[in-house]
Amino acid sequence: MLTETLCFVGRDSTGSFQYSQGCRRNLRCPVRSHMRGERVADREPSMIGSRASSRSFGEPLVRLVPSLITLLRLLLLPVVVEFAHRGRSPWAVAVILAVMSITDFLDGFVARRIGAVTTFGKVFDPVSDRIIVIALGIFFTLDHVLPLVIAIPLLIREVVISA
Repeated sequence: MLTETLCFVGRDSTGSFQYSQGCRRNLRCPVRSHMRGERVADREPSMIGSRASSRSFGEPLVRLVPSLITLLRLLLLPVVVEFAHRGRSPWAVAVILAVMSITDFLDGFVARRIGAVTTFGKVFDPVSDRIIVIALGIFFTLDHVLPLVIAIPLLIREVVISA
């Protein structure tokens, strides 16, 4: 049997607690205590499930997580170039490139999931993608790994898109 409850959804601009009304217990509800059948209308927001309280964003550092993930991707660029230039294991280079690809997906996913989509992030993520593609394209062309026939159209496309 589903019962209506109040769910904590965050704080407004004045710092007051915000609750949504008419929430029904189900798998999509961010309040984990609903699964146990408890009413939460009279409880403190800190006592409510972890997913609901993480969306309140009282802490500004949590909003930085997606940008830090993007920064990690940029910081991995010199590492992958160094590993490739020194002739280290091609598997190590492949793993680092895979991690960079995963972080490309992860920063956007985390930003949308926790509600931390920012204008800075909307600009920083594509710019970092372009920097990485251009830098790796130039490096692999100079290192004779990527043929000029492929590199030139790729680099022209990236420059045109970023302009």
